[in-house]
Amino acid sequence: MVSHKVNIVYVLLGVLLTLNHLEAQTVDARKFTSLDGLSNNKVNAVFQDSRGFLWLGTNDGLNRYDGYEFVIYRHIPADSTSIISNYIYCISEDTLTGTSGSAPTTA
Repeated sequence: MVSHKVNIVYVLLGVLLTLNHLEAQTVDARKFTSLDGLSNNKVNAVFQDSRGFLWLGTNDGLNRYDGYEFVIYRHIPADSTSIISNYIYCISEDTLTGTSGSAPTTA
């Protein structure tokens, strides 16, 4: 069953890369697991932001992939600035409207 979930991630990554680079002749699709740095093999959501980062929501945190490595964001009970839950099932990009200056960068 875990293998089935990992295969879904593989297919979703391939689709995202294909849609993002329709003009390209080849697609670089990769299969990620916890051995590669993913926080959990059960991926519930996949999103590519406007800067090209790939975000994966799992049962054990939010993962940001930059093409080389994962950065994992988890809920830390004593830290009010951490994410509110480790179970991530939906990801979307926030936009700033009516502000001056540039958007804050992701940690």
